Amino acid sequence: MLDNLFRPNSVAVIGASREAGKVGHEVLKNLLENKFSEKVYPVNPRADDILGLKVYESVLNIPEAVGLAVVVVPAQFTPSVMEDCGKKGIDSVIIISAGFKEAGLAGARLEQEVAQIARNYKISVLGPNCLGVIDTESGLNASFAPEMPFAGNIAFFSQSGALGTAMLDWAIEGEIGLSRFVSLGNKMDISESDLLISLADHPNTKVILGYIEGVIVTNCEREVFVDDVLMVKDILGDNVAGVVINQVEFPKLDYIERRVVPFLTKIGVNILGILFTDSILMSVTIRELAETLGAEVLCCEDRLDDLVEKFSVGAMNIEGAVKYFRKVRSKAVITGGDRPDIQLAALQTDTKCLILTGNLYPNEIIIARAEEQRVPVLLVQKDTITIVQQVEDIMSSLRIRDRRKIDRAIQIIDEKMDIPLLYKYLQI
Repeated sequence: MLDNLFRPNSVAVIGASREAGKVGHEVLKNLLENKFSEKVYPVNPRADDILGLKVYESVLNIPEAVGLAVVVVPAQFTPSVMEDCGKKGIDSVIIISAGFKEAGLAGARLEQEVAQIARNYKISVLGPNCLGVIDTESGLNASFAPEMPFAGNIAFFSQSGALGTAMLDWAIEGEIGLSRFVSLGNKMDISESDLLISLADHPNTKVILGYIEGVIVTNCEREVFVDDVLMVKDILGDNVAGVVINQVEFPKLDYIERRVVPFLTKIGVNILGILFTDSILMSVTIRELAETLGAEVLCCEDRLDDLVEKFSVGAMNIEGAVKYFRKVRSKAVITGGDRPDIQLAALQTDTKCLILTGNLYPNEIIIARAEEQRVPVLLVQKDTITIVQQVEDIMSSLRIRDRRKIDRAIQIIDEKMDIPLLYKYLQI
């Protein structure tokens, strides 16, 4: 099961790039620099040669059969790429590209379209919005992870890219060997249960570590749902070493310790850690906001890599706005382009960026004050309600491509997880 995902006879990188640092370049380089011995085909209609390999305009132009396709094109081009993969007879695809359901309603519809194409052609899909796959035995590194882990007998899969990257760094730093690494992303097709069945049958894997977001849904007025834990327990039985309860809001900690932990312990599941919701991990860069919203940056482009932890909507009177803005740190303020009073109030507090809606340019005083405070101003065409919904979608999911978040995830793991107990079960 999932053979071509881990041990393909050839790989096509659709969206391969000549530019170092871009995901399409790093994925291709990772495939070439490790011991993967099968053929690799870069696909890019605007290039002839990348890293010494002939580049094909389309996957359909590759003369030989292709076992695995890695897709790193912009989200809007993914449906046509999937059609080509289906026509080519490719049965396994990794979609690393982001911009699907994690980016809002339009992205969710696009993901449904891609899923339907995959079903039509019976293609197994990992992702979208994922890091990729690593198999240390075959030397396959179909990911944009910066380093290849050591070979070993521990398989690790993660829905969270941030935690997946942190665990890779942790394993490499500690010289802990992995057999396979899988980043699930949005789980459009391949899920945890698919991976568990496949990894359980893998002869080089003796230990399976899995991180599943939303394993436990808790509410003080309802029962505790542990369907995902029970599913894993049903598949692996006593081989389940334990779980990490993630994204716990502080007010729910007492409930989890009194109700959830005893229940899981009773069914034979050890608690390896309880991780709190973290504002840095849930933050986004101003650049991500600008790119996703299609915004025009009016000033302070050098601050686009600053992190935004929260957002506020400036639709109230000026007195209420000032009081409200002072309570919220490291925020983006969304307001109409015709509200200079709200814009000035935001610039008097800890505001990381202004998002002005309605395609209404601010006056010179606002731009001058923003430049003085080093606060980027983003101009968007859509109305405030639509932009608020988009920003909510952006900030509701973990985004992984930032070194600060990776370092923070490592710090949280060190502080909040029972690493000695984890080592015990991993036989390290």
